[in-house]
Amino acid sequence: MLRENHYYIFRRKLAFLPGETGVYLNTLLRAMGMNLVYVFVPLYVFKLTGRIEAAFLYYAIYHIWVLISVIPSGWLITKIGIDWAEFAGSFIRIFSFIFLILGKSNLYFLALAYMFWGIAVPFTWLPFHYAVVGTEDGDQSFGKETSWIKIFDQLAGSLSPLIGGLIIVGFGFSWLYRLAIFLVILSGLPMFFDKFNKRGMEFKPLRIINSIKAKENRGFVMAFAGAGIKEVVVSIAWPLFMFLMVAKYEVIGGIQTAALLLSLVFLWWLGKKIDQGGSKILRWGVGVNGFVWLVRSVLTSPAALFISNVIYGFGGLLLWTPFDALVYKSMLKRRKLEFLVVREIAIHAGGLFGSILIWQLIKIGVDWFWIFSIAIFGLASSLLVAEEEYEDSKKT
Repeated sequence: MLRENHYYIFRRKLAFLPGETGVYLNTLLRAMGMNLVYVFVPLYVFKLTGRIEAAFLYYAIYHIWVLISVIPSGWLITKIGIDWAEFAGSFIRIFSFIFLILGKSNLYFLALAYMFWGIAVPFTWLPFHYAVVGTEDGDQSFGKETSWIKIFDQLAGSLSPLIGGLIIVGFGFSWLYRLAIFLVILSGLPMFFDKFNKRGMEFKPLRIINSIKAKENRGFVMAFAGAGIKEVVVSIAWPLFMFLMVAKYEVIGGIQTAALLLSLVFLWWLGKKIDQGGSKILRWGVGVNGFVWLVRSVLTSPAALFISNVIYGFGGLLLWTPFDALVYKSMLKRRKLEFLVVREIAIHAGGLFGSILIWQLIKIGVDWFWIFSIAIFGLASSLLVAEEEYEDSKKT
């Protein structure tokens, strides 16, 4: 009892951040650190290996380790709580940066970097998404929350790609990863200072397996898997394509930065519209981004790449902001942690399939048009979340 009272007093003294402020600060710092390196990691692998397809092979290793670790991580989170889990995710992630630095001397370290990156994922995203839903203010409308999260993400991450590119040119990849380590570690701290600290969540691995197969979750599982496939194209194929076109890290960083800054003006308006009709906005996002992927393979100039990124950024906000809001809303009727584990399994199963598929397509010389077209399948599958929202609404 004494230990419990001390823990309560400890939490009460630390918990000075209202509502979702801890989530927002976590997003701000993590986005600053990760956007420094995110677009450049596949370029780094390409530089070290001399093979374009190698980036997809290592990305497959990342997805494998997420799938291996997600259920044990979910169980551990019920024991240590989301605050310590989020901090653990930040701490584990620094090992991936350390091994990326060491990858210059031995490619074996690249595999270790992607392994730790994968293990960090469930410790990062399971508590993060759980906290968003757990601190919901009672209106059961998540458009406001998701738009604010993305505003912080865009605000913190908008300058990071340009800064990252300049650091690479001036000091090299090692200094880039060192700065990212500092910011990512800081991102694990704000969750300790909010008023939400959930422990002892329900978690049964067998029930998770059954949830993946359940008819009522089929649309979500397919949508999440499609998002994983799409992410392979966005995070690996597109940065590599841009680098092959312009071959300058600072230009790639500048393109990413300018596109992110322009999309900020769009987010405040979008959050209000999502709560009025998220599924309709999501369909517009699918259409805009699907069109962008159809034309991207013929772009060659930095100006064309920039315009493409701006349009894709707007389309992505139209798509993924309502997508996340609909997912959060659906979690209110489900076992939250178990549903989030199902989400991660589906996303990274799709990502593993997409990584292996594109790895093989590049090896046999398939054109970029067909590789980019794979993303359209992932975008289209997100519409299944809107269908699930409609089915849920009929039951209530």
